[in-house]
Amino acid sequence: MKPIMWLSHYIFSFFTFLLTLIFVYYTTSLKFPPIELKTLVKPLKWFW
Repeated sequence: MKPIMWLSHYIFSFFTFLLTLIFVYYTTSLKFPPIELKTLVKPLKWFW
């Protein structure tokens, strides 16, 4: 596989993961109090 193709595939999978995370976040925030943005940003900072 070419590096560009691998990178695009990785980015695509990452964005789908983010979308599912956001979806779960909004569905749970209806039942429970919403989580602060800081707790969501912390793993992203660690990831990057």
